[in-house]
Amino acid sequence: MHPTPPFIIVLFALSVCGGCNRSKQYPEQLREQMRLADFLGLDESNDDVVLLFDKNKDGNPDAWIRWTKTPQFAEKSMEVDKNFDGKVDSWQYYGTHDLFAEFDKNYDGRVDEWVYKSGKKEYDTDGDGRPDRTKYIPGSQAANTNQP
Repeated sequence: MHPTPPFIIVLFALSVCGGCNRSKQYPEQLREQMRLADFLGLDESNDDVVLLFDKNKDGNPDAWIRWTKTPQFAEKSMEVDKNFDGKVDSWQYYGTHDLFAEFDKNYDGRVDEWVYKSGKKEYDTDGDGRPDRTKYIPGSQAANTNQP
């Protein structure tokens, strides 16, 4: 299999970004990460295609958009280092699974919030890395399924 030329990947990413406003699958956060001015590079060294972005212009990547190499580039994800400390604090997934996002909101290296496409949110309030509180978005599939 021949590697995909980098300019094709960038054009693909920009075309995906162009549809961000029209599709719930690509929220505003993804569109924000796709700015060409922040583009740092491309990594195709393994089974994924990864676009690297440098939001604070320090020369180090702090946002990664990943496509799994499949005929449709079906599985997509985005990782972001929001506080620029070199550690990922936000993960977003664009695929067929229910888990949509994970966040480390207090920057301690552990996920403390999980968001699901079905409308469920889970929180870790005691810092052990496991959910101990659940919230259902009103009117969502999860809320309708879990009503008393």
